[in-house]
Amino acid sequence: MQSSYGFAITHVQSGMKVLCEIKHNIETRRYQHDFLRVSEIPYVSIKKLEEMFVLLDLQATQVRLPDCTNYMF
Repeated sequence: MQSSYGFAITHVQSGMKVLCEIKHNIETRRYQHDFLRVSEIPYVSIKKLEEMFVLLDLQATQVRLPDCTNYMF
């Protein structure tokens, strides 16, 4: 997504939203989502995904988009 800052930021925000919707069932000790199927054998743990997306979100808030006010449309 090189130079596509808007798409990259939207992608990070969508990932954060999905992670926020995942719930941990204490009885079954599994993660659940209302609409998505959570893998029984995940490639990356939910905890690691949360850490990565928090860092990506922090980076996304630091991105300074090019100033478009000087361009005529």
